[in-house]
Amino acid sequence: MSLKINFKILGFILILVILISSGLFYWNQKQVKNTIKIGYQAINKTLPVWVAQEKGFFKDAGLDVELQLMSSGNLGIEAVVKGDLQVQYSPGYLPVLQALSVSPDKFKIFSNEINQNQDWDGVYSLKENSVKNLSDLTNKKIGVIPGSASTSYIKHKLQQIGLDQNKVEYIQLSPQDQITALKSKQIDSLFATEPNKTILELDPSVQKISKSIFYENPDAVIAVNIINQDFLSNHPEDAKKIIKVLDQAQEYVKNNETESRKTISKYMKVNDEVANKMVLVNFTKSNQIDEQNLKKYSLFLKEIGELKQIPELGNVVYKS
Repeated sequence: MSLKINFKILGFILILVILISSGLFYWNQKQVKNTIKIGYQAINKTLPVWVAQEKGFFKDAGLDVELQLMSSGNLGIEAVVKGDLQVQYSPGYLPVLQALSVSPDKFKIFSNEINQNQDWDGVYSLKENSVKNLSDLTNKKIGVIPGSASTSYIKHKLQQIGLDQNKVEYIQLSPQDQITALKSKQIDSLFATEPNKTILELDPSVQKISKSIFYENPDAVIAVNIINQDFLSNHPEDAKKIIKVLDQAQEYVKNNETESRKTISKYMKVNDEVANKMVLVNFTKSNQIDEQNLKKYSLFLKEIGELKQIPELGNVVYKS
């Protein structure tokens, strides 16, 4: 009799231990934060991400965020498609569309750049150089940012003015190597964006031979922000939080420009003069995406031969 009772007690204790262990395991799992990896490039369009990090916006939202520097927006897009990054901030809209044509279900666009006809880029050469305008680039080398977007845009511009594309050499250079390449005459001209644009304009030995290439078209959408679809599906609360924080950071930059520019000096390794003079770019909030303009500019990219097909944007634009 007592033996039966002991078996019952042991069985009850065993069940209790299993229940407690399961509860502790579940509780521990709930406490483990998902590390959210955000890809960025060393350009000032990334400013809201840096501000969110510096001001503690990610931490305040209970998010564990890891920032990863990408050498090009194309690599960032590839990483989001593979799931190695959850977010890529400000990749080019053109390579994003090209990626969507191949992998339409891998990510969504949650914000787009606002075109304010800003002078964010330009083409430059040394004053002592024979290159005085774009038409002088025949049989010359022009430095461009790594990735497909900048090369595509400058090619289109040179085609417009009648240059033979087979007689222009495009050299992809990381931003930190571009000015050295121009000064040492490894290249004849440079298609530069911020911060190199401002650095070059402060240099008396350099001349600007073309205004903005990217923003020549008033409908231009040069960059967007993207988020991995699996992350949206499997971690919807964290996904909403990260998008909300980036919205918050964008709004902070817009309302606190002087304060925000201090962050540029830290992350881009430029002096205060450059940080204070460079042109900033704004993005829409996630609930203000201009879907009609995205479609309109997609049609333009297809018309000029940069895009073979236009993805169904209604399916890839994030809906909050």
